[in-house]
Amino acid sequence: MCARYYIEPKDSHLKELQSLADIRQREKSVSEKIKTSGEVFPTDLVYVMVAPGQYQAMSWGFSSFSKRPIINARYETLNEKPLFKEHATAHRCLAPASGFYEWAKTDKQKIKYRIFLAEHSLFLAGCYRQEANSSFCHFVIITKDADENIAFIHDRMPLIIPGALTEEWLKGEPLDLFYQGPLLEYQIV
Repeated sequence: MCARYYIEPKDSHLKELQSLADIRQREKSVSEKIKTSGEVFPTDLVYVMVAPGQYQAMSWGFSSFSKRPIINARYETLNEKPLFKEHATAHRCLAPASGFYEWAKTDKQKIKYRIFLAEHSLFLAGCYRQEANSSFCHFVIITKDADENIAFIHDRMPLIIPGALTEEWLKGEPLDLFYQGPLLEYQIV
């Protein structure tokens, strides 16, 4: 499960998000504050990529009958669940991130880990929808089984789309785009 991710403004492709936010704030085209750095929480308003090089401000989490938003969707059942089926191909998006957080549970405590790639920013796969009574679209992050080296922390992780395959993901190509590259690194926060 992915319940938090983070954006470091030093990441080159994430710097453009701050510029975009600054422009939109000056133009008053967006009245709410768009988070462009730091820890991102469910319901935060952030930029996500909807087409190559095109970003749209969205809120993280689909509304649900409970008070808690639905923030993740399992890749394995994405096309089966009525809540996601319609959006799984037609409304894909990518959440630019520097990394994400997971918590390992021990007998006495929860330990927070920061998970990242040493040399690269990440694109977290997602899908989105427009919701009634909302001026913004809402997105969820798609998850998969955790890679072997981080499975001891949590059994799920976000589906990471390699930079070279972002266009194919956004077009809705039926590809298995599980992250295949250098192992994710981690550290206790």
